[in-house]
Amino acid sequence: MKKMNLKVLLAAVIVFAFCACSTNNVREPEQIGKQVFEILKNISSSSKDDYISNFLSIEEIRELGKNEDVVKDADTRNEMTSMLKEKWISKIEKDYNRIKEKGGKSGIIWNEIQYLDFVYELKDEDGIKGCEGELYFKFSDKSFKIEIASIFNGTEYRLFEIEDLGQYNVNTEVDSVISYKPTIEETTSGTFIDSRDGNEYNWVQIGDQVWMAENLKYLPSVVGPGTESETTPHYYVYGYDGTNVADAKATDTYATYGVLYNWTAALTACPTGWHLPTDAEWTTLITFLGGDNVAGGKLRETGTTHWHIPNTGATNETGFTALPGGYRSTNGSFNSIGSFYGIGYCGYWWSATENYATNAWLRNMDYDNSIVTRGYSIKAPGRSVRCVRD
Repeated sequence: MKKMNLKVLLAAVIVFAFCACSTNNVREPEQIGKQVFEILKNISSSSKDDYISNFLSIEEIRELGKNEDVVKDADTRNEMTSMLKEKWISKIEKDYNRIKEKGGKSGIIWNEIQYLDFVYELKDEDGIKGCEGELYFKFSDKSFKIEIASIFNGTEYRLFEIEDLGQYNVNTEVDSVISYKPTIEETTSGTFIDSRDGNEYNWVQIGDQVWMAENLKYLPSVVGPGTESETTPHYYVYGYDGTNVADAKATDTYATYGVLYNWTAALTACPTGWHLPTDAEWTTLITFLGGDNVAGGKLRETGTTHWHIPNTGATNETGFTALPGGYRSTNGSFNSIGSFYGIGYCGYWWSATENYATNAWLRNMDYDNSIVTRGYSIKAPGRSVRCVRD
């Protein structure tokens, strides 16, 4: 791993923060690599302005330079507080162009890269704490690495340098800093962070598709079960009858089963890079697993912690971990979960495909069989959402 001097980088005005969103809280160094990986994965679809907007603002850098508890060296603090915005933006643009140019020459299709590993060291130089590391990723049959450096601002890690994108030969390269190399194999599961609210989700590859392995929890607002609409987005948390988002998020049902969405809300609920699956995408999944009669068992979580006895045929061999989140019915009540009918009887998941102007297709799984049922519903009920990767 190449040595990068944090103080020199700052003083030379090549400091910049390359993070998924300036409001993201990256409190653990392990998250830095995954955060950068998601930005690289989306770099082709992002404009230069979008790319620049991911960085810390010059105002934030100057404020950090005033913090003597974080930056001990007076000269470095002076460099940070007097940094010129033009130089800051110019450096970001140059590195943006360099990464895309090198990626193009290597034939990388960015939205098809696969995460391998992030190997890092914690640093403390002249009172500036940070983290330096190498992100390893794969495209096709080739593997690559890129250098990452970050600074700790006293609360969280901020990425400020990404450089030296290059192909990595796992069989011949020797690195004196790390004692192992990542295994070059297809990654079929992992995690990602939703930059809107900081929720971290598991994902799993099934066939050629990549699905979230838990129900979506995005909750910009909340209403009780007595409120409904076919056209206005509404968000529900099972068993919660109120409008306070923090209170709704504090419930056990939110933590376990996520949010119930009417169809209008579900259409735009998935994070960037993901989308509500179409009816055809659901069909692709079910067909890959052997058809409607057996796919439910392969998708459902095993055991009876959440699903009601007998949870017939559940193997969860896909890692999809379908849970029985119940639903909000159109008469203003919740069903199939909690105190009404007991925990764990059924789960319903929207598709993005309409069936007539007033209805939309969905999928349903029950506790007492291995079937995935294809059905349709009016758009007002609250149902669960699983997102599929673009």
